[in-house]
Amino acid sequence: MARKKRGRGEGGIGQQGELWYAEVSLGYLENGKRNRKRVYAPSKQEAQILLRELQVQADLGETTKATTITVGQLFDTWLGAFQASWATGTYQCHEKHIRLYLRNELGGVRLAKLTALHVQNHLKTMESKGVSAAMRRHAIVTLRTALEYALRMNLIPKNPSKAVPLPAKSKIQSEGLTPENICEFLAAAAGDRLYALYLVAIDSGCRESELLALTWKDIDFERMTITVSKALEEVNGKLKLKVPKTRSSSRSITLSPTTFQSLQNHRRVMAEEGHSEPGDTVFCGKRHGQWLRKSDLYRLSFKPILTKAKLSCSATTRTPL
Repeated sequence: MARKKRGRGEGGIGQQGELWYAEVSLGYLENGKRNRKRVYAPSKQEAQILLRELQVQADLGETTKATTITVGQLFDTWLGAFQASWATGTYQCHEKHIRLYLRNELGGVRLAKLTALHVQNHLKTMESKGVSAAMRRHAIVTLRTALEYALRMNLIPKNPSKAVPLPAKSKIQSEGLTPENICEFLAAAAGDRLYALYLVAIDSGCRESELLALTWKDIDFERMTITVSKALEEVNGKLKLKVPKTRSSSRSITLSPTTFQSLQNHRRVMAEEGHSEPGDTVFCGKRHGQWLRKSDLYRLSFKPILTKAKLSCSATTRTPL
């Protein structure tokens, strides 16, 4: 039985010595020999990513003239190429920025014709529509990243979005509670069901998502340490745990005696509610001990404490941690 010829864009990965390689078929030459492209990587995971990029390059760069590709087609190709390797939250953020702020205005522009002026004018359009400076920054960062991908695929000679400055960060967004505000805030928070959460946040410097993922087995009351090894994320309204992207994100943190006394008090309250088993969430909602959403934390606890302390919500970040 005759061996079936490998079609354009088909390929695979392999190992050669200490290196891994990705190889893709670009069809056959006139003399009948296979036209292949091979690139090397230090790890299997990186080789798999390179293989996807080579396959996309074969589809777009070889079978389609780069001058005919639109920015919208680039978005689709880029999202598809990396959806499997990105964290769910990363993919959702990029997809949201494209869907809400980029595709309608820039999706129909030919990729080869996209200029810095297109990007600059689009920034002005978003501003005129009331899109915040922070969201405009996020959207253009997504555009920049997609165009960097096109640059690697040899679809464009340069990234035009890099010539356009990002919107300046708002001073209000970058400001947090001052040391004096923190004292006022903690005084107003005394007696709040989640008072210990705020003390741990200030003492540890942990992210909000990390604190909301803590379980009682992550706390060592003898050594007065907490172990951070996961985070709580919300995607499309659903909550789930995710592991840190880097080893340095998993860590053990020693807290002050005052903070641990507060945690012990908090555990007694949780025991009365029936939420003090090792696998139970430390900072949970009142109903059934479920995970606590950031939006509920802000609405039900943080914002009322700010009001009680007579601190302006505009003088701090939206979330407490």
